[in-house]
Amino acid sequence: MINFLPNKKLRILYENHRGERNWRNVKFRELYWGKTEYYPDPGFLMSVYDLDKKEVREFSCKHIEEIQLPGTNT
Repeated sequence: MINFLPNKKLRILYENHRGERNWRNVKFRELYWGKTEYYPDPGFLMSVYDLDKKEVREFSCKHIEEIQLPGTNT
């Protein structure tokens, strides 16, 4: 488990297992190696609190296309 951005708010562009791309507003929790129901092959996963859906979510890092830190120009 890696927690290098504790509770840091991020904006990520993510493509889900259905190929749908959306910007997500999240609060970082941890980065870890594992698998999910939707991504059965092991890989790096980002555990976050989804600020819009108001629930903990797991995102496959290989499907994160862009990460932005709110309040910056990146």
